[in-house]
Amino acid sequence: MNPASSQPFTPPNDYSAEPPPAYSQYPERQSAGQATTFVYNKLSEVSHDASFRKEILKRVIEVHNTMVENSADRLELVWQNDFTARYPKLDKWIEKKLAFLDNRELINFAFASSHLEEYYQAEDFCPGKVDKIRIDFFRRYFSLEGKNNGMKKLNLLESTEIIFQRKIASLRAALQDEPYLEPIAASEQPPYCSQFNFPVALKVIGDASSNWKALARTMCEIFPRDEVDKIDSECIGNVTKALLTVLNKIACSGKRTEELVDVLKQIGRTDISERLQKALQSI
Repeated sequence: MNPASSQPFTPPNDYSAEPPPAYSQYPERQSAGQATTFVYNKLSEVSHDASFRKEILKRVIEVHNTMVENSADRLELVWQNDFTARYPKLDKWIEKKLAFLDNRELINFAFASSHLEEYYQAEDFCPGKVDKIRIDFFRRYFSLEGKNNGMKKLNLLESTEIIFQRKIASLRAALQDEPYLEPIAASEQPPYCSQFNFPVALKVIGDASSNWKALARTMCEIFPRDEVDKIDSECIGNVTKALLTVLNKIACSGKRTEELVDVLKQIGRTDISERLQKALQSI
């Protein structure tokens, strides 16, 4: 008899203490050079467009800054550091004198002034922090508009009825400080939205917020089904935000505001269609 056959049976150990294989797609320990190559290769898979990759990297830095607890681990983007250093009075004015704006008013103003994209960038940079979103948005806004035009456009808060009577005094008091703030030159902006009247669209079509899906689906050449679903998911039931997102995308596709007159009729909002037509004719 084979002596080994008389040994008692030992069941296999399914909970081995042996470490897992060394291979991992995301190794825990690697050099900075290896990590850089890995990240860059992944970034290249996303897009070959250098300007798009630059925007992604900028947003990654912004997300990193919001996640780290130690301020020494944050990375300052050049434009942020540059704005605060070059325009300290304007920066402090943004923080103090525009604090009367709540988030609903801010997003409406961002759309009316054709800067909804800058609002979303600020929102990505400061998720859930309303005060910081407002400050970050206006830094971006004035960097593009310059001081003179930026101050002038702030009057949209009153003319498009974004703010109510009790806040108008705060707006007018803030605008009186303009002569004491540093000058800032405007940056060249893309012309693709120039045919769209954002203030009129906000004031008139803003009443169609509950119809945003119908509006988007009617313009299916701009909004494929997955795009509508994406907007629905990102806006999480905020129909005003969803409508502004849809209108902004329509504007940035090169459409004219007049083209929405017939679209509104198609979705059963003849009342808003007629108001839009009258508003555009009165300009």
